[in-house]
Amino acid sequence: QDGLHAVYVPGAVLAGVGYGGLVVLRKAIAGDEDARIVNAASLSKQLVDRVLQERARQVDLIATSPAVLAAAKKGAEVSRSRGLVTMPIARLEEMFKATRSQQVDDGARQYLASLLPKLDIAEIMVTDVYGYNAVTTSPSSDFVQSDEGWWQTAWSNGTTTAQATADAATQRTVVELARVIKEGNARTGVVKVKFGLSIVDSVLSQGSTGG
Repeated sequence: QDGLHAVYVPGAVLAGVGYGGLVVLRKAIAGDEDARIVNAASLSKQLVDRVLQERARQVDLIATSPAVLAAAKKGAEVSRSRGLVTMPIARLEEMFKATRSQQVDDGARQYLASLLPKLDIAEIMVTDVYGYNAVTTSPSSDFVQSDEGWWQTAWSNGTTTAQATADAATQRTVVELARVIKEGNARTGVVKVKFGLSIVDSVLSQGSTGG
């Protein structure tokens, strides 16, 4: 009317245009969501890597502390004096089934126990050169560690990579790190630290803020 011509657009065409727009919109939203997920994952990985680097430094400090070095050396002395080094593993496990450690140095045990709440640690184990538990903050799963893969890796390579595991001894999910204990260039034992996951949980929450 008034010189204008009405244009008739079939309903099927409108539906097609509407569906096409919806598909484009969904792809845009999906793409944006994928980007947010990738960014959150990248940020979370960076934050967790920083936490693990700090944990590794803490284990280094524990492994080089005078109390831990003294405990490892004393453990070896006691192991030799008691004739443990000639005994089979099965007999050793039976002998130490109650404590699963020789607990050779109460001062070292108290020092390590004081670190647990400060650093969110579930357990610390110090072994002597033979892989026998010299000092532990709580009963471990077994007394002899030298037949364990983590102990052999730490003894040979000096360190282990961080491993998350459901730990039977502490009944917690923990991150485990181990370091060889040295006096100069001589290896005297291995220390293993089981960290809790509260700090990791915290940084993951930071990394996923917003969705």
